[in-house]
Amino acid sequence: MPLRMPVALQIYRNNASNAVRAVMENMSDVTIRVDISILTPSTQDTRQRSYALPPRATEMFGTDQGVALYAGDQVTIESPPYPPQTKLVR
Repeated sequence: MPLRMPVALQIYRNNASNAVRAVMENMSDVTIRVDISILTPSTQDTRQRSYALPPRATEMFGTDQGVALYAGDQVTIESPPYPPQTKLVR
């Protein structure tokens, strides 16, 4: 059975402001480096960021933090040796 990344990724849209944000939560007892790729399929535009998530911490990124997220974007988080996780912005 493959290892499972101990980081949860959720994507939310604020219907009032139409802002989109993603929240990562480190569920482990160690700091985890997470690389994020955001792909806009219609333009093939890719944005990348990296975070060092402390143990049991959360990190938020999105429209309000200067990271544009659009409907249809694919958000992928990676942290070797774990398999990547991808979520679709709706």
